[in-house]
Amino acid sequence: DRLGEIRKALHKAKDFSADIDLCDFCEPPNKEDASVRCVDCQNNLCDECNKYHMRFNKTHKVVDICEASDLALSSSSSSSSLLQNPPCPLHPLKELDLMCNKCEVPICSFCVALGDHKGHDFIPFVNIIGQKRDQLSGLVDGVENRHKDLEKSL
Repeated sequence: DRLGEIRKALHKAKDFSADIDLCDFCEPPNKEDASVRCVDCQNNLCDECNKYHMRFNKTHKVVDICEASDLALSSSSSSSSLLQNPPCPLHPLKELDLMCNKCEVPICSFCVALGDHKGHDFIPFVNIIGQKRDQLSGLVDGVENRHKDLEKSL
């Protein structure tokens, strides 16, 4: 009887611990409970890691972890249609969402905070898309102008 009660308590504890969100930046085995979630980069953060995160991502918006869970539940049907970046080969649970300016390779937030790209300058893919769109637009204009010049000369 006592053994059954202990098994039940352990089972409840395991179920409960599965519901706790851990910080995405803390290194195992010292992972802290997350207190906030960054809406922009979709990372769960403990208080200490959030201080570091906000120092380098001043425009990011963080919400209380409970509020983030409510937002995730209310938007789960629409989020499946959004395009996602490929996973980082070094940190498979993270998306490649940044470009390392020094190495000119796609990286994730863990690569910047903890990996080989720590201290390197980087740019979010969202910013790169705008830059590349402008470059492509200029190239297309140049090709169209060259095409018109060639047609005139024939």
